[in-house]
Parts: sequence; structure tokens; C-alpha cells
Amino acid sequence: MLRPPESTAKIALRAGKAVMHNLRAPEQSAGERPQVNVPAHGARWFLLGNLDSATVSNADGSGVAFRRRDPKLFRELAVRSAQNYKRLSAEWPKLVEQYKAALPELTSVEAWRKYFES
Repeated sequence: MLRPPESTAKIALRAGKAVMHNLRAPEQSAGERPQVNVPAHGARWFLLGNLDSATVSNADGSGVAFRRRDPKLFRELAVRSAQNYKRLSAEWPKLVEQYKAALPELTSVEAWRKYFES
């Protein structure tokens, strides 16, 4: 369960399964009792994306978080993410020009001097 998918096909398959899982309603018991206990280093998308709930330990071992899946929030964030990507792709050419125009100022010795001398 804790081994990440390595091939492009396996990554796509696991991601697709996780998306489909997150669109369905979680099991009732998952809200009260975690399905699995996960160490901090194992809390990765390919595991948590296919669970309804889990406890995840903190990296420093000082505590545990109870993570529950919320399909409604998943949908809201997916829509917002799609809107942001659409906006970014529409504005990308303008952003490239703004960055190119600002590049001499961003990389100038004077600009860096302001930060290192203060």
C-alpha cells in the first residue's frame, strides 16, 4: 500500500481510481472510525486518495490527525482548480511578457543590494 506507482500507466490508473473514489459518498462508519493508521511518511496521494478516513501521525511523532474524505469539498475544490487553470492558460501570454519586461529589474545588482543591505 505504501509503494508509489512507478510507470505512467500505473500512475494514471491510480489517479483515476482516486478521483472516482472521491466522487462517491464515504462509508458511514469511516466518519467515526479510521479505516487505517498511516505514518507521516506514508501519507501520500496514492494511499489516502483511495480511503474514506485515516489517522495520520505528525512527522515529529507529537500527535495524530484524523483525516476524513469529503466528496462535496472535493467537487468544490476540483471546480475551483479547473477555473484557476483555465484562467492561468488564458493569461499566460500576458504573464510571460510581464516577466520578460521585469527581468532586468528583478536580476539587477541594485535590486539584490536592497535586500542584502537592509
